[in-house]
Amino acid sequence: MHIWSDVLMWLCIQGLIPALHRLLPNVKHRFCWRHLYGNLAKKHKGKQLRDEMWAAAKATMVADWKKHMKKIHVINPDAHKVIEKMDPTTWARSAFSPCSKCNSLLNNMSKSFNAFILESRDKPIITCVEMIRESLMVRMQEKRQALNGYKGRLCPNIQKKLEATKGLTRNCIALWVADDIFIVKTISDKFIVNLSTHTCSCRKWHLTGLPCEHAISAIFLKKEVVEDYVSHWYTVETYKRSYEYIIYPIASEKYWDDSGYGPVAPPPHRRLPRRPKKLRRRDPEEIARPFKVVKRKDGRTVSKVSKAGVRIRCQTCFQYGHNRTTCKNPLPFEALAAAKKAQKLPVGTTMGNIGHVGTTVADVVNPQERESTTNKLATGLAPCIPRSSFQNPTRWYGGFMTPVGTSNTKRSGEASASGEASGSMSKSQP
Repeated sequence: MHIWSDVLMWLCIQGLIPALHRLLPNVKHRFCWRHLYGNLAKKHKGKQLRDEMWAAAKATMVADWKKHMKKIHVINPDAHKVIEKMDPTTWARSAFSPCSKCNSLLNNMSKSFNAFILESRDKPIITCVEMIRESLMVRMQEKRQALNGYKGRLCPNIQKKLEATKGLTRNCIALWVADDIFIVKTISDKFIVNLSTHTCSCRKWHLTGLPCEHAISAIFLKKEVVEDYVSHWYTVETYKRSYEYIIYPIASEKYWDDSGYGPVAPPPHRRLPRRPKKLRRRDPEEIARPFKVVKRKDGRTVSKVSKAGVRIRCQTCFQYGHNRTTCKNPLPFEALAAAKKAQKLPVGTTMGNIGHVGTTVADVVNPQERESTTNKLATGLAPCIPRSSFQNPTRWYGGFMTPVGTSNTKRSGEASASGEASGSMSKSQP
């Protein structure tokens, strides 16, 4: 109890980082790259800066990390000063310790756990803990049964990653130097591989415990099995040992022993306006989630594609920012009706044959409205053509559509000849 009170005091005085270093001095700590960049982007924004910072974080070699840091200095010197103050061992793979065999740069594991307890974390404390315990109890059993019939040495997902890495060896040429020492050439680089120490100069193998493409090419040259060089942390045996512990069930609350203490009182609660939110607030720099979880009336949860970040486009006027229900632009048939009323066009005239004869807006709109209509065409507010008119390749002519490659003069001549023969406008369709 004294230790935890001391930790809480440190949290209040100096913050979380010193408290964790004091409580867990031998444990390596890392920061989530996305949150680091989110804090940096409040003052220093730019896609080029973000790409270079992400490349610097992913670089496994110190030389590559320095190269990207120099590019960051050229792009934004002020942002480079801020990044230099960060400890590379907490965010850059080139400075990660190989002891953990993990090269993760994001805190996706904690986010997965938060999604796992989404339904229970807003419950009272005892109910919340019981729901989490039952979920973990069932999950442990599911994981124990998952690989009962599996006969491979490595876990399935690790085996898939290894097979994908084997395909990258087509760009590598291995040269045998000594017993377990090789030089592997690529298109532009050379790497030194030592099979006895399970290391490669690219540091990927050393960091993750999975052989890189350079090491696999050397293993192929030595005619040995690649799976034998994978770290034991990825084997099925280690996987089963991690889930061999059992969380035993507990009877309902009324059968519990009396502790002698009173019931746990809830914290003071003040109801805030609007519906309470369960999902965390996302930063503007974060990519919107492609799927959202929807709970149906029958209790099942399904995933649906989220429309976050999608630009709405009207299906009537094809303008962005509104939909067909809230569209206030005039419809094409309304514009044609106004033109017929103003010029008294013959019965049966449609927008199709207006476009065919090359008639312009000035021909169907009275002189008082010509200037305003021309301005609408210039600003993009003129009546638009429905989607059904876009079936064939067409282009704008005089505010209406006419087929591409058709001469307007020729169309006008054909229409005049047809009009002289029949005494009315042609009713031919596009």
